[in-house]
This record gives sequence, C-alpha cells and structure tokens, in this order.
Amino acid sequence: MDYNSVLEKTRLPRKHAAHISFVIVRAILCIGFAYTILYPLFMMFSRSLMSAADLYDNSVVWIPKHFTLDTIKAMSKQLSYFGTLFNSIWISLTVTLLQLVSCMMAGYGFARFKFPGRTLLFGGVIFSLLVPPQLIVLPQYLNFRAFDIFGIFELILGAPINMLETSLPIFLLAATANGIKCGLYIYIFRQTFVNMPIETEEAATVDGAGTIRTFAQIMVPGAKNAAITVALFSFVWQWNDLFFSEIYSKQKTLSMSYGGASLENLTSTNPNFADYNFYNLTFQSAFKGASVLLILLPLIIIFLLLQRYFVDSVENSGIVG
Repeated sequence: MDYNSVLEKTRLPRKHAAHISFVIVRAILCIGFAYTILYPLFMMFSRSLMSAADLYDNSVVWIPKHFTLDTIKAMSKQLSYFGTLFNSIWISLTVTLLQLVSCMMAGYGFARFKFPGRTLLFGGVIFSLLVPPQLIVLPQYLNFRAFDIFGIFELILGAPINMLETSLPIFLLAATANGIKCGLYIYIFRQTFVNMPIETEEAATVDGAGTIRTFAQIMVPGAKNAAITVALFSFVWQWNDLFFSEIYSKQKTLSMSYGGASLENLTSTNPNFADYNFYNLTFQSAFKGASVLLILLPLIIIFLLLQRYFVDSVENSGIVG
C-alpha cells in the first residue's frame, strides 16, 4: 500500500466529520432563529385561548385548561375586523400592483437604457432607502393638501385639489415609484434585468419587436421571480403601514384599528370579562396578542401558500449574494 492511498483514507473520515459538524452547527442556528421568531407567536396564540382562570394559574404555560374563544371574538369586535380587513386588502393590493408596474419599468430603464445622469439618478434611488420618511413627510403633506400639476387644476377647477383623508396620496406615490421601500424594489428589478442575457432582446429587435413589446413579452416573464418578491414585500409593508396611513388616509385598516382598540371598554360591553383585571400585564398581553394574531392571520396564510415561490424568488432576484 502506497503513501497516497493511506493519506486519502485518512482524509475521508476528516471530511465526513467536518460535514457532520457543519450540519449540526447549521441545525442549531436554524432552531435558534426559528425559536426566536416563533416563540412570541405561539405564546400569543396560547394566551388568546385561555380563560381568566388559566391566566391566573401559574401552572398553565402553553396548553389551556379552560379553552375559550371569547378573547378572539371580543378583539374581533373591537377591531371591526371584517370591515377593516376589506379595507386593508384592497388598499394593499392596489398599492402592490401600482408599485409592481412602476418599479419594474424604472428598473428596466436603469438596466437597459443609457442616458445622461443615469448613475446619478440610480444613486438617488439607493439614497432614498437611507432617508427616514419623517424628513420628507411635511413637504409631501403640504403638496397633497393643495395638489396641482403646473397650475392645471387651479385653471380648470378654480382651486388645487385636497387629496388628504383619502387613499389617493398613497396610490399616487405607489404609481410614481415613490412609495414605501420603492428604492429597494427598483434595485431588485434592475439587478434582475442586468443579469438577463441581452441576446434575447436583440433577437426580438431583429424580428421586428419594439421596446414596449420586448419589455412586455420577453423581459416581464423573465422577471417572474423578482416580481413575486416585490409583490410580497410590497403587500406586507403596506399591510403593516401605520405612519403614512394615519397622515394621508382616514380609511380604517387593521393596523390603524389596533392602535385605537381599548381594553377597558370590554368590561362594559362583554360580561364574560367581568373577572379580568385589565391593568394586569398578563391580561393585556392576552388581548393584545389576540388582536395581533387577527392582524397577522392573512399574512400567515399568504406565506404558507406562497412560501416555495417566495424562497425561490429571493434566491434568484439579487437580494442575497
């Protein structure tokens, strides 16, 4: 037996041991991250199903002894759940569609067209991610309170348009790629289009396709993974938005209703909570946890249905790496 064969046999157990060690470390990290993320969710769900006796009983930790849905029903009534759920869904979907179209077109322009100031403008897109929204909300508020385009509305209507207390400012920002995190969405689409082979566009041009047809029939289908990523991010961020919704729009959404929910009113409206001490942090966590679960329930369902597409789109859209 020569020296090389002996050396190769000693290397195999070392490689196997290194692989096993890597798998163990990775499993520990994944379990730790999953526990950190899921523990509050499981705790909120467990306490929202407990009665007052279970909340007073220190021996009850996860599984309630007296199962009840009164807490969830009460918070559903406090949130006006189904009305605010409809508002949240249609506003979030509209914003998602508008941001998807506007940011995809902007990303394609930065990726494929060469024009003066392109690098400077794209630098401004990246810089917009670093600017806190509190710095620009005042000029935006004044602009939407007396909205006009080159004096056209004042010339025709006699006065600018007041767009406040409606969802129009949010929709307008989304349609012009200036909404929540639009800089990130433009970056995702730009990276996706840059990595796509230019030969397909050249072949379409040779076949007589124009810029719009090439974009719609070739580039958009190729950016499916990025579009799924942007759609999910946009929907979730708009769903959880409270800052812009409270300033511009007065339409009640789930995130806005959560801030206005009053626990003390439950004692007078529901006799089932007469024994509850709403100044106790345990009871507050139970009712607030139930309301948070009601707000997150649609997002959880969406993620469970689209998790495979979401993971694939994140891996292929340029966010990682």
